[in-house]
Amino acid sequence: MTPSARLLLRPGHQPAERFDGAARFPVAQSVFAALGPGDLVMPSPVNAHDHGYGIRTLDFGAIDDALEVWIPGMRLRPRTDAYLEALVAFARLAQTGVGATMHCHNSLNINRLGHEAAAVIRAAGDVGIRLGLS
Repeated sequence: MTPSARLLLRPGHQPAERFDGAARFPVAQSVFAALGPGDLVMPSPVNAHDHGYGIRTLDFGAIDDALEVWIPGMRLRPRTDAYLEALVAFARLAQTGVGATMHCHNSLNINRLGHEAAAVIRAAGDVGIRLGLS
């Protein structure tokens, strides 16, 4: 027997429709087979604002405070490899179930911005999360 589910295509605007996921998406058949009555499948959450810092601010002596206090403290931030720092940050997100992030990149060296952005994109791909870059 092929399991079916109810799918909310337009939440709040129309009732749930029957959805035969296994027939429509054969690759997901084993996932659908493992579902039981009342199970809920949801997409992974998205982190809407992240700077991709693998080293946390407290690790280098900057306190987490109001923006006006926090920004000068970022001068204490040690120089790191952009790929490795983003890799650590994105891996932390993935471990918590986050599947995508909007990465707001702040470069310590404007001349390296393009290189750093490419490294951040590569890190997101290696971790397996989706990335928006600003």
